[in-house]
Amino acid sequence: MVHKSPILPAFPQVSRSKVRKALRELIKSTHDVDHYLGLIDAWRDENTNHDNDRSHSLIIVAWIERILEFAIQTKLTGEFDRPPWHDRLFGGDERGAIDGFAGKIIIGYAMGLYSEQVREDLQQIRHIRNVFAHSMVDIDFNTPEIADACHFYTVSRIWGKRVSSRQWLSNASARHRFITAIFVILLDLWGVLGREDQTKARPRVWRVHKLPIARTPSLDKPKSRDRRTRQSESQKPPTPRRPP
Repeated sequence: MVHKSPILPAFPQVSRSKVRKALRELIKSTHDVDHYLGLIDAWRDENTNHDNDRSHSLIIVAWIERILEFAIQTKLTGEFDRPPWHDRLFGGDERGAIDGFAGKIIIGYAMGLYSEQVREDLQQIRHIRNVFAHSMVDIDFNTPEIADACHFYTVSRIWGKRVSSRQWLSNASARHRFITAIFVILLDLWGVLGREDQTKARPRVWRVHKLPIARTPSLDKPKSRDRRTRQSESQKPPTPRRPP
């Protein structure tokens, strides 16, 4: 008995390479900053249901990864802002030298962009993102394993100093802790971008949308002395010299 091969459906006459290139460009497409900040703000509302936890977390973490890539680019020469060197480093048609979120986290830490605490929180966010992306069961931030993973050093460091803040931290939901960690790390990365020379070539998205650079000091920057302390030190009488 001779088996006849099935007749394949007719595809549109479009080159597969062009289709894949269009898909890669779709990955690079982005909204303005206000869109993502509005998404985070609406998602932060405790009355919002958990139906969109997976999709929202994937979008927000993809945005964090893109900002981290921009922060790394500020430490590189201008040729890495455009092909072919950008694709050779971050990935394009083929895998790049530091392709993937995990590689960018390590390189950012090696460049001194953030502290060990921020690095570990980024790794924790990456693991949570991977679970949301690959899990084959219905999960959200109420899932016990996800809720146990939503404890971050940066959130505890900032919100764990005052009694009222510690009380809020102990009562905050897992989703709220996750969003707070995202926002704290965003401020730190924006501070890195803001400290760089403004004349350096930047990706177009930052120049067009005028990202609100954080005015607060970085998480790793020690606190400077206040004005009163500096004035009191300047007004101290000089130490008398011993007579010869």
